[in-house]
Amino acid sequence: MKKTIITAMMCLMAVIGVRAQENITYEAWEGTLNKGKTPVQVFMEKRDDGLVAGWIRYPQAQKPEYIFLVGNAGEQESVGQYISIYEYQKNGHQNGGMFLKKEGNTYSGTWQHLDKEIDIVLTGNIDYPEELKGQLTPATRKEIGRRYTFSYDHITGDERGGTAEFTIKGTEKLSYNISVYAPNIAEGEGVGALFNNIMTGVEEEANYEFHAEFFPRFCIITDIVGPEMGFYGAWTSFAHVYIKR
Repeated sequence: MKKTIITAMMCLMAVIGVRAQENITYEAWEGTLNKGKTPVQVFMEKRDDGLVAGWIRYPQAQKPEYIFLVGNAGEQESVGQYISIYEYQKNGHQNGGMFLKKEGNTYSGTWQHLDKEIDIVLTGNIDYPEELKGQLTPATRKEIGRRYTFSYDHITGDERGGTAEFTIKGTEKLSYNISVYAPNIAEGEGVGALFNNIMTGVEEEANYEFHAEFFPRFCIITDIVGPEMGFYGAWTSFAHVYIKR
């Protein structure tokens, strides 16, 4: 199951490079974790290309709150229709991940944090609060934040993370400064072109291109051309979900 979750998240990074159709659907579910012991509510909005954002809430927690979700939906021959989605704290830290398969009117699968993996079942269709909607609406220029962060990995426990900073430069430009430790340090700075809410940045020295797509609460950075192995180090890139600080 761990391999499946990782593969699905990589698929998310692959599909964001080009703006998809704007059609968004909303789903709100309630169910349980850990064989019915822990109630849970999940609110998901899905874009046509499979991008998913929303919220998860644990009603019986000491301080119930809405925890942010980002992930992707798709279909694989081996598992059928699925949703792979991660919980993000306000500081950009991944708190956990869910892999759900849809069968009729039910989602079922696993919730995972570090080496802890428990079952999750969503069966009840509930109302979607209006104030929670709009997470996949493209960010306006005023909503593009200066600083975004991420830290992970809840699956392996590795201390990984990074920051991305953006500053408006004219009508169609953003200056960027990105630093990622994942696990080798990758750094880049410069000025990129901003068009229809997607910025293209180019690290010429590394023959490396990336896109950043902006939403009200987060941005997704996608590698377009991978770095040379000797420049940033093996397996290091800017690609990830960054939460606005």
